[in-house]
Amino acid sequence: MEEKDYIELNKYLAGELSELEHDAFAERIKNEPDLQKELVWQQETDAFLKRKKGVNNLKVTFSKIENDFFKEEKKEAKVVSINRKNWLGFVGIAAAAALLFFLFNPFASPDLYQQYSNPTAISLLDRSDVINNAKEAETAFNQGDYEKAYAFLSAYLVGNGDNLPALLAKGIAATEIGNYKEAEQILKSIDEGKTMLTGEGTWYLALMYLKKGEIEKAKIQLQKIPSANNRYEKAKSLLQDLN
Repeated sequence: MEEKDYIELNKYLAGELSELEHDAFAERIKNEPDLQKELVWQQETDAFLKRKKGVNNLKVTFSKIENDFFKEEKKEAKVVSINRKNWLGFVGIAAAAALLFFLFNPFASPDLYQQYSNPTAISLLDRSDVINNAKEAETAFNQGDYEKAYAFLSAYLVGNGDNLPALLAKGIAATEIGNYKEAEQILKSIDEGKTMLTGEGTWYLALMYLKKGEIEKAKIQLQKIPSANNRYEKAKSLLQDLN
């Protein structure tokens, strides 16, 4: 990729391209594997940095709680009994520490979900006669704005219910925003179908169960993915993490 490609990709993700430029670049993404990989990498990096920022903020808060508590203890310069005030201080620090452990715990399901869920970019502008909500749905989904993506995909699918990539994207978006009932319904319909996206339906249904905390159901789905499927290695790795 050339420098201009990176610049244009950044503008695409930021929604700064004109309609014609956006459509042309979306077409390039569909046909150029290098661009697809770079797009996925940037989306994953952005998601990681957002999570890291949240964790760093929590660490600062925890550090302040710890410093304030032990600073007060040092002022007394003597051994004191653990009274109610001391106890509440210890509880606050312990609670913050427990939350930090949860965020860094590699075995926590939400963390595993974030690690393995990396939706590829979608492109809905492949039909010249279907434009309504397509660009908005595509842009929101590819930028990771799943609340907006869900709304636009819902509107788009009203007249395009046979568009499986859009349906899969809506199932993923529904999972991301916690609409598990609809996500399960959509992803099951793809998982149980006989299409080129069956494997994707199985994979994202497993991830939906993982995010929801239904680990055994997630394992069952992962075990269904055949070795010939491009998700097989990831499914195998996730199963090992869950066992």
